[in-house]
Amino acid sequence: IGLEGLRRVCAATSLPVIAIGGITRERVAEVLAAGAAGVAVMSAVAAAVDMEVAVRSLAGALGAGERSRQGAKPPRGKAARENEKPETGNPKSET
Repeated sequence: IGLEGLRRVCAATSLPVIAIGGITRERVAEVLAAGAAGVAVMSAVAAAVDMEVAVRSLAGALGAGERSRQGAKPPRGKAARENEKPETGNPKSET
């Protein structure tokens, strides 16, 4: 149905829409931007020389597409590390 058809389907329902068919890493962002809640992928993984690399690449594209759709920027550097660690509440004081 293409991206325009996907947009129409997403606009016509309050249910989450999962896009399937012709999904590649390069198309993930535009599919999410069209309103899809997610993607289902087969050929891009099954036809890959290294399936693990293909899955990781698609997962990265999904994460980037989701952040882009929400207007958020991915955490980097110290902010990324802080998101991984719980606060201890006991900072060391330097004297």
